[in-house]
Amino acid sequence: MVETRPELDRYFGRATFPTEGWALGHDPEARVSLVIGFPVNDAIYLHLWNNHPNNKPTPYYYTELQPWLQFNHGTTTYFSYYVLGGTEDWKALLETFRDAGLVTQQIDPAPWDY
Repeated sequence: MVETRPELDRYFGRATFPTEGWALGHDPEARVSLVIGFPVNDAIYLHLWNNHPNNKPTPYYYTELQPWLQFNHGTTTYFSYYVLGGTEDWKALLETFRDAGLVTQQIDPAPWDY
């Protein structure tokens, strides 16, 4: 698991290469959690974006969890993306995903070390 926290003094992105197809955000102050699920083998990587008000097109704080995909032009690409939010602990939400069979496992390792 990779844990990162928003840095409120700047905006930045970070790529991660998960071996399971899920990511989550948890705000302990607001007591809310969000879990996303996606087919990990279809994603190139998972991108975490933390925005800052200095970013002029979108001048406010927010965080994105984005599986990045490769689209082949001239073809149809299907991609499933599941979202579950709640006020319970994030571990309970992740277990709900697991129980529903929505957590995928990486078949092939990433072609690079990280």
